Amino acid sequence: MKRNRTNQNSAEKSPKKRLRMVKIIIESRESGKTVAAVIRERLQIPWSEARKIILQRIIRYNQQPVTQDAMRVKIGKILEIPVHLFRKNNKNEIEDGQNPNNSSTASTTTKKSNTTTNFNKSKPSPLESFPLESSSLESSSLKSTPKDRSNQTASKKEITHQNSRKNPSLINREEHKTSLEKKKQQSKYEFPEELEPKIVYVDDDLVVINKPTGITTMRHEEEAKEFGLKGKKYLPYTALDRVAFLLGVGRDRIYAVHRIDRDTSGLVVFARTNEVKIDLEKQFRSHEVERRYLALVHGKPDDQKIVSWFVDDRGDGRRGSASKEIQDPKTISGKKAITHISTKATWGEISLVECSLETGRTHQIRIHLGEIGCPICGEKIYNRPVHGKPYYPLLPGANRPFLHSFSMQLIHPRTSELMEWSLPLPMDMKRLVEELKAKQTTSSNLANSEEDSK
Repeated sequence: MKRNRTNQNSAEKSPKKRLRMVKIIIESRESGKTVAAVIRERLQIPWSEARKIILQRIIRYNQQPVTQDAMRVKIGKILEIPVHLFRKNNKNEIEDGQNPNNSSTASTTTKKSNTTTNFNKSKPSPLESFPLESSSLESSSLKSTPKDRSNQTASKKEITHQNSRKNPSLINREEHKTSLEKKKQQSKYEFPEELEPKIVYVDDDLVVINKPTGITTMRHEEEAKEFGLKGKKYLPYTALDRVAFLLGVGRDRIYAVHRIDRDTSGLVVFARTNEVKIDLEKQFRSHEVERRYLALVHGKPDDQKIVSWFVDDRGDGRRGSASKEIQDPKTISGKKAITHISTKATWGEISLVECSLETGRTHQIRIHLGEIGCPICGEKIYNRPVHGKPYYPLLPGANRPFLHSFSMQLIHPRTSELMEWSLPLPMDMKRLVEELKAKQTTSSNLANSEEDSK
């Protein structure tokens, strides 16, 4: 009995094997999702496996173990996932404690192919460096050694080269560090073309851009406070960062005065001086800036003016308008939102709608169109009534809410000149419109041929 007790005590005192963890920074597109949803997307596994992993209590969120799969995450927070899960599902080798969102550790190389594999496949991080390919790793470790070196050193290098195919961390650290520095220098100038903002107008006071989808307008205050000045370099680039780079100025010389959603494309204006920033903010607050949007929606909405008061939770956890019974301006605590809607064209069950804003609330157009039963094509959040099912199934090819800021009009802060800019439809929306027109033409031709045959 004594021996058993001593064995039990020694087993209790023996330290548990510490799991190697990968730290993941929650991005804006993942904010509000459940832990199970984030793990499912990151590891690309079924829901059942994601829940089983959470029940093992090996996932950590903000340095605390996750016990519920329904717990929701916030932007900028850190989620820790054991490294062996990535190895199992992505077949990648990851350094201990590395962050997939970090520029120097966002991707790894595999032995079988020379292609780069990203953990975040749905949206490649602009800060991701261009890692060494397998061929470059092999060539760096197979460099000829000076003649005065011993055979023993050469044999050690051969062993290191063989092991490096299984574990890239065994490569010569100095060569690895030098190559990473070169890649970082390249990443400053190489940026995904589809995420690069296009400058529409620029002068000494302001700059107007055409923001593509997939890139946020500016850094959220929560992110800036969470990571600080040093931590910002590990976060994805914003449109503000890229505008500063394109103009060759520091980030503190470009001022954001408004924003549009990450998945919304179109016109955005930035100020280049603090005085202009203050003037433009006054114009936005007093609704002097005219902004018009084009949206492809389900159904055919009537031309109307929508007025409601937005609350953070309409009853099902989503932002939306307060119920009509409590929409009393004297007692309601929400924010007033006004949207004007005008239908420009209709092709079958899809319509092109022009929306103009009197107020600039978060997701205002998406919420108002969803609440009248005509959600935007590609909408996944505001496409249903409270506690109800979606009005329409997701449209094939609509990978985002088809909303585009096509027109902006404001008064120049220095010259007092009325300035206006306009843009055509982006390619994804234009492609859908052409498909709808082609279908309508084909159906009308068939109908005419049937009438002629009669």
